[in-house]
Amino acid sequence: MNHSKDVELPFAALHDLGCKILQKSGTSSKIASQVVDELIKNEVSGYDSHGILRLIEYVQSINQGHTIPGNQPIVKQTNKFVSEIDGQKCFGILSSDAASKALIDHLERDQLGFVMLTNSGHIGRLWPIASSVCQKGGILIGFSNLSGAGQNVLPFGGNEGRLCTNPIVIGVPSEPPIILDMSTSAVSEGKLRKLWLHGEKAPKGWLFDKNWKTVCDPRRFYKKPKTAFLGPLGGKEFGFKGFGLALMAEIFAGILTGGGYSQPSANKINNNALFITFHPDLLGQSLNLFRERVDEMLKYLASSPSSKELHIPGRGTVSHLKTFDKKHPICVSPRLYQELQSLADS
Repeated sequence: MNHSKDVELPFAALHDLGCKILQKSGTSSKIASQVVDELIKNEVSGYDSHGILRLIEYVQSINQGHTIPGNQPIVKQTNKFVSEIDGQKCFGILSSDAASKALIDHLERDQLGFVMLTNSGHIGRLWPIASSVCQKGGILIGFSNLSGAGQNVLPFGGNEGRLCTNPIVIGVPSEPPIILDMSTSAVSEGKLRKLWLHGEKAPKGWLFDKNWKTVCDPRRFYKKPKTAFLGPLGGKEFGFKGFGLALMAEIFAGILTGGGYSQPSANKINNNALFITFHPDLLGQSLNLFRERVDEMLKYLASSPSSKELHIPGRGTVSHLKTFDKKHPICVSPRLYQELQSLADS
């Protein structure tokens, strides 16, 4: 989507602006740079819903005590196959890196591993975790929730928000890896926030009121009390599928990890996640044979006559990153730029 009035910022200027904002909130220059790098990487990969607009949320989270900018995650291996990570309310990128390392350690040592993450700042996209594991020859399955908070998604058949966007991730080794990283709601909240910042309306099927009537004004989602909610993936007709996936994510990420799950008293606003990795060898299939069969299947799928290229989950990120040139400016909405400048100057 092109916006003629967007503000164009060189990579270095946007990076410096983001770092300045986080440092004013007590973040070290090293961690600030790491966080902003990840947000810009998402921005240029076509996932601006998890891009630089998240800085506003991160500052709010710090001010509210949900993120502690100087903290680091603590990793503890509870048994041969299981590691637990206490995020200690650190930035999500630090938790994500710790989870990737723990998963790869289990994969390379035992060909199987479970990693439970609790009490983390916003993890953002799960793609980087899956990518790091798949590049080591592992298969990854993961679920994430928000400790039961952020109840802004309607359960199928319900008329009040009860779940968060609860993403799931599944990745398999290929070249490049195939990675399904998706919210279980109609869209991620970040996509809606982008429209809100641009003053645009939401497409039909994203938002619903308590009577399941379509809402196109994003302001009704963000105002208090909320009068619009995200629908589950599948919408009014087939939302039982998205709701089912969201329910399983809440159970796996919230209950199995002990990190917190949807209930009336849910007041923690931190990410939990459960990741499972294993090597194809564990099931009696060599990695090379597995990759060959995946490639063979993809070639067959691509042979279906179409005017469009086959869309393989997760591969768009790789192509965007390969073509990204730091000399090219990055576009942000005037409202977002104004809010970022305000944070930097406050």
